[in-house]
Amino acid sequence: MKEKIKIKTAAALMAVLMILCSCSVNHSGLLTGEEEIGVSVPEESSDIETEDSQNEETEEKDPVEEEQSEEKLPINRIAGNEAEIDAVMDRLFRQFSVVGGSVAVFEKGEVVYLHHFGRSNIEKGLSVSDETRFRIASVSKAVTALLAEILVDEGKLNLDRDLSEFVHEKLRSPAYPNVPVTARQLMTHTSSLIDGESYQVAISTIPFVSLDQILAEGKVWSGKKPGEKYVYTNFGMGLLSGVIESVTGERFYEYADKTLFKPLEMDAGYVVEKVADKSQIASMYGSKGLTAAPSVWKAMGQDYVNVPIGQMYLLGQGELYISAYDLARIGCILAGDGCINGTRIISEERLDEMHQVYFTDEKSGMMRGLGVQAFDGLKEEGYLWGHQGNAYGMISGLIYDREEEYGFVVLTNSCYAARANNVYEINRAVVKEFRKYFRSDEG
Repeated sequence: MKEKIKIKTAAALMAVLMILCSCSVNHSGLLTGEEEIGVSVPEESSDIETEDSQNEETEEKDPVEEEQSEEKLPINRIAGNEAEIDAVMDRLFRQFSVVGGSVAVFEKGEVVYLHHFGRSNIEKGLSVSDETRFRIASVSKAVTALLAEILVDEGKLNLDRDLSEFVHEKLRSPAYPNVPVTARQLMTHTSSLIDGESYQVAISTIPFVSLDQILAEGKVWSGKKPGEKYVYTNFGMGLLSGVIESVTGERFYEYADKTLFKPLEMDAGYVVEKVADKSQIASMYGSKGLTAAPSVWKAMGQDYVNVPIGQMYLLGQGELYISAYDLARIGCILAGDGCINGTRIISEERLDEMHQVYFTDEKSGMMRGLGVQAFDGLKEEGYLWGHQGNAYGMISGLIYDREEEYGFVVLTNSCYAARANNVYEINRAVVKEFRKYFRSDEG
């Protein structure tokens, strides 16, 4: 896989050089990759397309056509520098005490860089490879939000509908019984639901208890008015899985498989049994050793026998198992126009809806869109978008630039969890290194 990416990237760069020579246009800014404060990593670079002028008698290009052609050009200088980048990534992984990890870079619809490091399973001596599937923790939330927005596109889900009407009658805050709780609030962490005592007990009980029991106990509300206060909650984003089940009438992980993973030929899933080869799921490690080994877990679907379809409150918040390459392809959809390989997955209108800052936490400065985070300070002007994850000792990240349509994926199974200004330091370090290989906005 990695060699194919390198060959395709090199071929794309050669095509760009041919275009530049034939057009006698100075596009040096596209290739110099001048360092810019806050440019994130690349997004999949699409194949370079060159079209002959429809009017062969006219030598001058239509300005609109030339602008569209320029938009297709890659803006990275990764080709030819892979060995140097590989060495830097290995150094960063060692610096952050990573046992095993992968980095993928994408630009304009294609994965342009892929690198693996270390062990996916120390006990079995397995190395991280193209086939390794990582549990990506809260990065799953961005994919869950994408799945919900697809239903909005199809006219099946209204993000502002009262959830007590179709998910559970008791989904109303006891402090504000007349104020509806909505899917939009779940996606912005403003529903007033919290990861309270009732939720903590529920997720520690196998099989998991019903949503009825959690809401009956009631210790999952902040007391704030729904829609007015940001409080990060796994319970809320997990409940978005139940919203999707209520609308589709099927298990959330089955819907995700049918709607996204199978059509894109991804070996991924929100339960381990959806991964074709469970032995390829990376184990996770903390400072004291092994923390979780999903490859030997029994079928996870059995754990939800007490949770009726339509009342799921787990999975969507952090249980996606996927490779770096396939997560980068999802990144292409989110950072681009909603298409991948010529297939439209979601409309641009829905993507624009996801990528707006709806709430900012006064204390931390955390900015939230719909299921995604806006990252300030990684780019000179504007925001980068995506999500990060942290669980069982691992760190993950999907961060992208929607203006330039590129981004990066960092997946680990063990990592030093230092964090500043809402960004994990390993993710920040990868952004900093890769921006050297991308042009500046002025280039």
